[in-house]
Amino acid sequence: MNLQKNAKSTKKYITGQPLTEVPQPVIRFDGRARRIRKPSRPTQNQWIHGLWAIGIYGLLLFWFVLADTQVCPCLTSSAWGAELQDVCLKNSPAQPGQGEAMLLTVTSKSNVTPTSLVFQGKTLSFQPCPPEIEHSADGSSCHFTLISIPMDITPGSHNMAIDISRAGHMERLTVPLQIVSKQYPEEHLTVEPKMVEFPPEILRRIKEEQAALITSMNGETNRMYWTPWFVWPVPEEIKSPFGLKRFFNGQPRAPHAGIDLKGGIGDPVRAANNGRIVFLRDCYLSGNTMVIDHGCGLYSIYCHLSKTYVGLEEEVKKNQLIGEVGKTGRATGPHLHWGISLHGIRIDPQSLMRLLGETKSPPPNP
Repeated sequence: MNLQKNAKSTKKYITGQPLTEVPQPVIRFDGRARRIRKPSRPTQNQWIHGLWAIGIYGLLLFWFVLADTQVCPCLTSSAWGAELQDVCLKNSPAQPGQGEAMLLTVTSKSNVTPTSLVFQGKTLSFQPCPPEIEHSADGSSCHFTLISIPMDITPGSHNMAIDISRAGHMERLTVPLQIVSKQYPEEHLTVEPKMVEFPPEILRRIKEEQAALITSMNGETNRMYWTPWFVWPVPEEIKSPFGLKRFFNGQPRAPHAGIDLKGGIGDPVRAANNGRIVFLRDCYLSGNTMVIDHGCGLYSIYCHLSKTYVGLEEEVKKNQLIGEVGKTGRATGPHLHWGISLHGIRIDPQSLMRLLGETKSPPPNP
C-alpha cells in the first residue's frame, strides 16, 4: 500500500512533463539550488582550434630540437639591422665552446654573395658549400667558412661581422655568437729531467723548431684540398684529450694542444684528408713531426712518428699511408699526437671530426 502511494507521488511529481524530458536532478548547497549539466561534445570549431594548437606546439618542439645547429631559423638579415633580404645563417654547434671549431653556412639568393667574415681580429674567406655540407635549392647559393674559437677567449657573447655583396653593393651584417666555457682536466707526467730542464743550446733549438712549425701553418691559401669527410689517422682510442693542463715532473707547462691516440710502434698513420706536406722535421720535443696543409687555413699535425713515407711539398690523398706510430721526442710511450690548426689557432681535433668527420669518434680497438 505504501509502495503504491510512493509510486503515485512520483508520478505526480513529473505530471505535466513529457516522459522523455524528465527534469535534471537538483542539488542544494549554501541555500541555493543548482542543476547538474551533462558535459557537451566538442564543437567543430573547438576541434579545429585544438588541432591548430597541437600543430604549433609540434613546430616549436621541432625548432628546439634543431636549435643546436642554427644561429636562427633563416631570419632575414633585417633582423640584424641590415637591409638585405633572404639571407639565412646556420652554425654548428649553435654555442661553441673554448678551443672548438665552428661551421658557418650562409644561404642566399643568387645575387647575394658573402665575401668575408671578421671574428676576433681575423678575416676569413668563404667557399662554395659542397653538397655533403649543405644542399642549396630554388636558385639559392650556399657558402661556408670554418671558425676557430680560441681556448683563452672569454665566455659570453661575441660579434661576427659578415661582409656581403648584393649586385655589387657591399653590406655588413653584425651577428652575435654565444661562446660557452669549457673545463679541461689536469695531467701529471713523469719524464727524464733533460726533457723538462733544458741547457741553453737545447732551449735555442726548441724555440727555433717551434717558430718554424708556427710559420709553416701561418699561410692561408684559397685552394681547398680537402673534401668531406675527414678520417682518423689511426684506428685507436684517445689516450689524452685536448686542453689538458699538463705538469711534467710537477712543473706546469702549456695546455695539451692536440690529442694523443694510442698505438704501437710501427702502426700505420694515414693522412686525415687531401693536402700538401709543408713541415717535415725531427724536433727535440715532438720527435718526427709532419704538417699537412688542407687549404683555407686548415692544417693537421702528426708527432712522435717512428717513420715517414712522404717528402716536403708532396701532395697526399685522404687515407694515404704517410708514416708509422712511434715514441720519438718527449714521449712516455708509443702514440700519435694529432693536432689541428685552424687560422693559426690550435683547436680540439674532436670538434673538427664532430663537424666534418667520417665517424664521430675513433673506432674501438679490435
